[in-house]
Amino acid sequence: MPASIIRFLQCFVVLPQPLSSLRLRPDTHSDTIVAIGVMSGGPNTSERVAAVRSTWLADFPNAVVMADRDLTDSGVESPPSKFYCSTKDSHWERRNLTVNNEWSARGRCTQQRFLYLILRLHEKYPEAPFYMLVDDDTWVNSVALKNFLFAENPKQPFLMGHDPGRGNGVLYSGPGFIFSNELVRRLDASTLMTQASLWEFSCSFRGCCDYMFCHPDDRPQILQDFNMCNSRLLQKCGNMSTTKLYESCIGELGKNEQNKCEYAKTMPEYPVPMYYEPGWKRPPPLADISKSENNWGVRHGCDHVLSFAARQVGGLLVGQPRLFWYHRKFEQHGKDVCTILGQHQLSVEEIVDWHHKWRVTCQK
Repeated sequence: MPASIIRFLQCFVVLPQPLSSLRLRPDTHSDTIVAIGVMSGGPNTSERVAAVRSTWLADFPNAVVMADRDLTDSGVESPPSKFYCSTKDSHWERRNLTVNNEWSARGRCTQQRFLYLILRLHEKYPEAPFYMLVDDDTWVNSVALKNFLFAENPKQPFLMGHDPGRGNGVLYSGPGFIFSNELVRRLDASTLMTQASLWEFSCSFRGCCDYMFCHPDDRPQILQDFNMCNSRLLQKCGNMSTTKLYESCIGELGKNEQNKCEYAKTMPEYPVPMYYEPGWKRPPPLADISKSENNWGVRHGCDHVLSFAARQVGGLLVGQPRLFWYHRKFEQHGKDVCTILGQHQLSVEEIVDWHHKWRVTCQK
């Protein structure tokens, strides 16, 4: 068994699923035990945000809802202008980002927004014991979540999510990514963006991807290449103040480049530039799976990046069976329905219906 897989087995656990119903513990008096970040976007943002705000999100006073555009009436904010994938005016006056690609559901900017959101949550609620990122098509069991987190230790670095069972060190975020305060503290902006950049460099430019059970920790040459290339990128172009200056800088870096640093495939970002392959192609044996040009594939994105970043800073990956990624109806959970933490892939109508049935069934 590869050494990397052994390490992931040692730092990857799956929690058992309880069978009993839950009501809020009398000693769980704090509604601020977790800060919630809801990821939204697209033409149905207002409708989806209204659904979660009128149901489960109302039980969490510390929350940020982030989308691609500000929607003041809905309490939705977009990424701050300091980030490259922001629609706000800033010194990045020309971003070379297209609506059809980078801003699509699987686009780089949409996935990058998950990184912006966890940074924003920590900035706004630095003392929160825990943080949770969820998609806007998720229903969260506020009582079960608070009870569960009350027994957890925020000083232990961990990332909790749905375990797809592939054994490659990746959790799924849709129904909820739960971060301890200690993990988020370790993932400051520079560290988080650098680790995301390393993941992209390893996968897109060196063919070493987690979904192929390849990890840069087992490839010293990849780490050496990245550290050398990234160090030069930061030194020469890290302080460029406009897109034009940055593009000119990486153009100069690329001249006579002998180390395959691929500087042309980088993006300016706050606080450090990052690697990004917009025309990524799946290496064998996945090359036959269709994907659009100039867009990340289904195996790129925040699930891989955040799982990787958590491991890189010593975080434990925890598979949580009470976070349900695939669609289920309320009745399909049977007697365990009151103990689930989150259900993903729900319509607006289903979120409202779920909340009503939960109150009738579980909060008697």
